[in-house]
Amino acid sequence: MKITIDAEFKSLIPPQTPEESAALEQSILSEGCRDPLIVCNGTLIDGHHREEICTRLGIPYQTENRDFADRDEAIRWIITNQLSRRNLTSQQKSLLRGQHYNRIKKPANDGGAGKPKVTVDQNEPRLSAAETLAKVYGVSASTIKRDGIKAEGRDEPPKVSKAKHLSAHEGFGEKSVIDQKDETIAELHSQIKALTKRIEELERELSVYRLEDDDLDLTGTIFKVKS
Repeated sequence: MKITIDAEFKSLIPPQTPEESAALEQSILSEGCRDPLIVCNGTLIDGHHREEICTRLGIPYQTENRDFADRDEAIRWIITNQLSRRNLTSQQKSLLRGQHYNRIKKPANDGGAGKPKVTVDQNEPRLSAAETLAKVYGVSASTIKRDGIKAEGRDEPPKVSKAKHLSAHEGFGEKSVIDQKDETIAELHSQIKALTKRIEELERELSVYRLEDDDLDLTGTIFKVKS
């Protein structure tokens, strides 16, 4: 059976380390390709590393066909399958979670941005796509959203401070970043003023010491003080 390699599907498979690749190749050489490659109508879905090794070394392998409703379902299956069985780095997990999130969230212009099409239970509150995946992967919804941003190659938006302004209604709330900045600037101005005053006092003291000396050097000219 001729297998077609889909570039996008393959890009979802995290690369192996040299050690992992060498161990897999040695296993295939010793025991053959034990697990069948997953395909859908001749397109490889899972088993890209094994397929490459087997093709290169001329080792036979079995395939198992699996049906998917559409391309998106196949991609979601690949991502979920990789996250469930691979010893991935935190960066690789983040990328896969982000790709999964970006696939299942609704477009922003459909009136329900970030809302999945299904819920876990009709009696439970409707969860957003981020909240749904957060429960699946054991992370927070905000982490899922950050993963989605990174997966799209975008920078995270700047974080907005949650500190509050003090007011009669807020009691002893936290001071805002702006308030803290203003206080810091005021303190620096006060310190500068104090230092300036001290410098002036030192200059006056230095002038007295100079006048007590017989030889004074003013603007580079040496002269004798008359008694």
